[in-house]
Amino acid sequence: MVNRSFFSNEEGFFLYGGYILNYCFYLFMNLNFKYMKTGIISSLLMMVIVFATSCLSTDSSDSNTSQVVTSGTWKVTLYTDSGNDETSDFAGYSFTFTDGGTLTVVKSGTTKTGTWSVSSSSNKFNINLGPKDNTNKPLGELTDDWKIISTSDTVIRLTDDNTTSNEFLTFTKN
Repeated sequence: MVNRSFFSNEEGFFLYGGYILNYCFYLFMNLNFKYMKTGIISSLLMMVIVFATSCLSTDSSDSNTSQVVTSGTWKVTLYTDSGNDETSDFAGYSFTFTDGGTLTVVKSGTTKTGTWSVSSSSNKFNINLGPKDNTNKPLGELTDDWKIISTSDTVIRLTDDNTTSNEFLTFTKN
């Protein structure tokens, strides 16, 4: 029978992360050394497995963003700057990302070109559509080193790598 008070002592030691230590102590107090040695080895092996798997990325968005973005045309479905929703500034624009790193933007027969790239090592989506100034609005607003939040076959969610700017950008496939 397991002593329940051991697992929930008044200091809450078990509840604050001392799982392995508590388990080893329990084995030491209640089982012979042979079982304790097996328990310690098992516990350490489990701890290594948990640690190794927690370091793995479950979202492969950074590695496949280049493949996703080059298929089809895209539109901006969210653009916020300092908390202000400016999505409507991009109504009617169509974005095409080519394998060679060229970004073509079309609206009402007018075309603008720029460049794009993805750095999977830094999880960045780089867009360059010219300077961020009043003569190049709204497309210049997209010029930035965006951090990839998530990628699916139809949606790419980005945020500015400078967290103080509070900028978010979402492309959705047309």
